[in-house]
Amino acid sequence: KNYLDSDMFDGDHEQEIYGLFSEAELQLGSAVKATLGGRYDHHRLVDGNFSPRLGFLYSSDEQSVYRLSWTRAYGLPTFTQSYLHIESGSTPITGNRELDVEKIESFNAGYTYFISYRGEAKIDLFYNEVEDIIRWPEDVLADDRYRNVDSYTVRGAELALSIYLTAGLDFAINYAFLNIDYSNREGGFSESPESKLNVGFDYQWGKFFGSLYAHYVSKTRWPTYGNTLSAQYG
Repeated sequence: KNYLDSDMFDGDHEQEIYGLFSEAELQLGSAVKATLGGRYDHHRLVDGNFSPRLGFLYSSDEQSVYRLSWTRAYGLPTFTQSYLHIESGSTPITGNRELDVEKIESFNAGYTYFISYRGEAKIDLFYNEVEDIIRWPEDVLADDRYRNVDSYTVRGAELALSIYLTAGLDFAINYAFLNIDYSNREGGFSESPESKLNVGFDYQWGKFFGSLYAHYVSKTRWPTYGNTLSAQYG
């Protein structure tokens, strides 16, 4: 249970969220393991929502592991999004108690190869459909409350390699690619960079530990607020 007492909101409020979670693992033969799970949440403003999860692991030998999973999940409105109330000129800026939950459906696939005792290589692929994202409107003069306005598709991949070089010295490199296709850019929010690269070394000698890493992040953009919404790169 959460409590709210602030001059920025339209009175005192309390929020009770009840949840129930269950998960089971099933061994399907000698090489396949399945995971089946679900979570039920109840929120006083959006009622109940069930989030299922299904996953599979397949190990063909001691060096290879394949992963496949599907998940559907929900994001509940926050106190601010529901109960905000700020006097601003003749029209107050308010929350919205009629918001729907944010929805995400996620598909993931991955593969791990263990390089004997010297390290491992991994590849992960993912695809997400996100709907009814809660955002603040771009033009607060025309619409002065939170709304479910955004939806987008996320595609991406991550490659990683970690290698034991010599006693105490490890090498690691990983690259992540992310592509987001927005159907609606209302609300003003930053976008994640498309590419990230990390490469470096870890060294341990007795009680001493040191790291040397280089990081690369591709350009992105974020909103600036005023009379209009603009985007900047950095």
